[in-house]
Amino acid sequence: DRVAEADGILQKALRIDPRNPFTLNNMGYTKEKEGELEAAINYYRAAADANSDEPVIVTVNKSWRGRPISKVATANAKKVQSALAKEETIDARVARLNQRGVSALNRNDRAAALKYFTQAYKMNPEDAFALNNMGYVAELNGDRESANFYYGKAKDADNHERHVTLASRAEDEGKKLVEVADKNDNKTEASIQAQQELNRRSGKAPVLVERRTGRPATAAPDDNNPPR
Repeated sequence: DRVAEADGILQKALRIDPRNPFTLNNMGYTKEKEGELEAAINYYRAAADANSDEPVIVTVNKSWRGRPISKVATANAKKVQSALAKEETIDARVARLNQRGVSALNRNDRAAALKYFTQAYKMNPEDAFALNNMGYVAELNGDRESANFYYGKAKDADNHERHVTLASRAEDEGKKLVEVADKNDNKTEASIQAQQELNRRSGKAPVLVERRTGRPATAAPDDNNPPR
């Protein structure tokens, strides 16, 4: 992922020149894209405090070109501070937690990703992005049954038609969430079936799945009281 790659490159650059206003501003921009708004504000303010009148020449944001870097950084800090102050709704907080989780995955920090995704899921268990992300982490951890459960729920969530803007897989960005969840669901379902077939051939007990929820059954079936 290019944002995660930029983060790593800029961190190295700051170790060499920790007061460079251009690097500080770019780091703020990167943190903003990762959903780390508090960190973004700190980097922008550090760039603004340099009081540099050097103009921005090369930039990903055309509106910055030709303007003094410290003024650009000041404006960026105010913009993010304003966005942070308005972050009052559950949906806004869930969206940022999902964003932070994806960014953590892109940095190969699976533990942090799970923490953010779990917080988002607890805040809104019906959010399609939180559900899909919980499924993805479960899949990474080898829990295909739980992954299948979350992906299935994500496809039916109210906001499943929204588009993915940041993803751990570049090919998923720009797609509707329902398309991504459906692809993931089909993949994990195929993996589950393949594992069940392998267990059958090796004589192991198959994985039991509850018909109502789609989650793994927690108890063995009773021949005198079969499931309905």
